[in-house]
Amino acid sequence: MFTCLGHHNAELRSVLVREAILVGLSLVSAAAISARQADDSRTTGVLARLIDPLLAKEDLSTGKIAIVFRDGATSRVLYARNADLPLKPASNAKILTTAAALHLLGRDYRYKTLVAVRGFQTSETLQGDLVVVGSGDPSISGRFAPNHDRKAIFRQWADELRKRGIRKIAGNVVGIDTAFDGQSQAPGWPALDRGEWYCAEISALAFNEGCIDLCWRGTNGGDLASATFEMIPPTRYVQIVNFVTTDRSKGSHERYYERSDGRNVITARGRIGEGQVAFDSATVFNPTLYFVTVLTETLRESGIEVEGGPRDIDSYADQAMFHQSLDPITVQESPPIAALVEVVNRNSQNFYAEQIFKTLGKHVMGEG
Repeated sequence: MFTCLGHHNAELRSVLVREAILVGLSLVSAAAISARQADDSRTTGVLARLIDPLLAKEDLSTGKIAIVFRDGATSRVLYARNADLPLKPASNAKILTTAAALHLLGRDYRYKTLVAVRGFQTSETLQGDLVVVGSGDPSISGRFAPNHDRKAIFRQWADELRKRGIRKIAGNVVGIDTAFDGQSQAPGWPALDRGEWYCAEISALAFNEGCIDLCWRGTNGGDLASATFEMIPPTRYVQIVNFVTTDRSKGSHERYYERSDGRNVITARGRIGEGQVAFDSATVFNPTLYFVTVLTETLRESGIEVEGGPRDIDSYADQAMFHQSLDPITVQESPPIAALVEVVNRNSQNFYAEQIFKTLGKHVMGEG
């Protein structure tokens, strides 16, 4: 899994950008040299003359660089700098993941999320459960929806149920996330950053990129007055403990989010300018249960009664029954993987990268 990089770590991100530029320049040079069928010594010399001055010009005192170029056909070393220095690849690893996704899945690959019912219908009542089977789609959110409507897809599913004449679900809304394994975070992820958007948990069934969005408004009460906020979407799934205050000073202000492992109590700290509006995201625990909780809330808002409640498949001792006799209602397809890859690489979006990475595990090795 990838190293989490905070959006506040601008210095490190700047170093990574410079490294990526150097890599791009060097790859172009290596390709041109290979086309001329240069020998090892000439290739190494040319690359050294191109790369070394660039590294010498850059102020890299706050970072470290390790580089190895090998010939793709023979694996011979064409250039090396600190070749044995162990470094975390950080967001550069996304390039390899997305390239593998385009190669192995194809640019037109789409995730499919199955919405089905289990049981039988009497009049307007489903005597059973609504079941959602995830495949790892990272895009069920407002990112690709008009007006960034986060619950648009869920309302469409409510419409499909009404078309079936279903106005009441006597059972539960069950989320199935077994396409991926149960490891939602890597051991190396920093515990103090658990609540930040770039450390969102991984799940085969995920909503809103594993986050609750927050709209902050600075009050006019002067310095240290409590800021106000709105949860988007509103949900009972999380609780926000607000320590964000208003600041009269000009300039940008940051907010930070803390969440204990296994809990959905999010502590918000930091500042916002007086009269300003700002949007942030904070992570939730158990994305699968978050998904079906907001879905259940949306169904009720749409006039469909749910007698039971949201349930994660993991809460059932007998899970086999939810893989049998399912009657499909609809299949939600994601945008093509090429569009999702663009989100990963343009925004350095960790959650999308992790979802795609586990999808490759499922596709190639049979286990996400």
